[in-house]
Amino acid sequence: MYAMSKQRIFILFCILATLVITACNEEQTPPNLLSHAQMIPVLADLEIAYAGVDQTIRDPKMRVKKYGEMNSMILKKHALTHDQFYNSYQWYETKPEQLDTIFKQVVTSLNEQLANIRATESGKPRVKVPEIK
Repeated sequence: MYAMSKQRIFILFCILATLVITACNEEQTPPNLLSHAQMIPVLADLEIAYAGVDQTIRDPKMRVKKYGEMNSMILKKHALTHDQFYNSYQWYETKPEQLDTIFKQVVTSLNEQLANIRATESGKPRVKVPEIK
């Protein structure tokens, strides 16, 4: 009975040690994780580019090709590597609250850009387009 008791204590100790180690081990952020402020303009540019592709290209295979081209151009514009952006995005996908906050800020940014464009256009004289007969 003494050996049985020692074995149970050892098992309980192992379980307790495992729980303590896992509870204290906070998830580390990746070393090259993009901040919210860095993600927002990239995602806003991607949304604009994807909307343009969706409106102009009907062939699904050509769309996929064009999405890839647009991704490369936008990442280059923001001086990011493919891995840096996509690893950050995947990390944020595991944090839905943070990703939701980022996307709300993306929508706000896009709405501000649209409002600025409309304000600029309203200040310009309108060019009358000739009717096609």
